[in-house]
Amino acid sequence: MNKYFGFLLICLIAPISAYAQCNCETINRDDGVTIRTCEPAPIGGDQTLEFAISMITNGNDYFLSLNIIFDSTPQKATGNLMIRFSDNNMLNFTAVNSQMAFIGGREMAQSIYLIDDFVIENLKQENIYTVSFRLEDQTLRTYEAHDNKDIIKRHLRCL
Repeated sequence: MNKYFGFLLICLIAPISAYAQCNCETINRDDGVTIRTCEPAPIGGDQTLEFAISMITNGNDYFLSLNIIFDSTPQKATGNLMIRFSDNNMLNFTAVNSQMAFIGGREMAQSIYLIDDFVIENLKQENIYTVSFRLEDQTLRTYEAHDNKDIIKRHLRCL
């Protein structure tokens, strides 16, 4: 009997703990739109910058957010975001918004990319391998993902 109770307890707790790892919040905007956004997770960087990725939805569309924190002079991200995945496929995302923002007292670049419906299922399958983006100085930066390679998959499960 004790064995069955323990199994039942694990079955009840496991989904709760998995959902608790989402770190997503719901924002009810004053224009009536409800946004569900997940906390950005660091992916990689070098001695000049660090970047994080998160997922956002408004209930109809999905967006990917790229947040870049600089150690020196901050720059906006310009152009497309390219992500190569562990299956060696690369997806190219078009920016719908790119701006500078102050978060935690530091200026950072934030770009939002629309995700086409037909790639959502692919994003749920693979881990990030490399991330490429261009900055205002027109330098194309490519970084290997070191942390949170599965962040897109995890966030999509939460949204």
